[in-house]
Amino acid sequence: MFTEVFMELARENGTTPEEVRKEMQQTINMAYQNCSDPKTKALQDMVPRKGEIPTVEEFLCFLSMTVEARMKEQNLDC
Repeated sequence: MFTEVFMELARENGTTPEEVRKEMQQTINMAYQNCSDPKTKALQDMVPRKGEIPTVEEFLCFLSMTVEARMKEQNLDC
């Protein structure tokens, strides 16, 4: 599902899809491991995941579903 996203980002940035995914996961890891703000932590806790920290795919699924729901609430088409 996200393979095309990783491929496009890799092409745009002159790297590999694997490197794109790796860097995205590192960023998510840092955000979850270094969170001291209660409001941010509450938002992070909303992301469904199997482990302590969401995978890139879990995070992107949640993000896309959230954006889609907000767009529907506001009657926006994309």
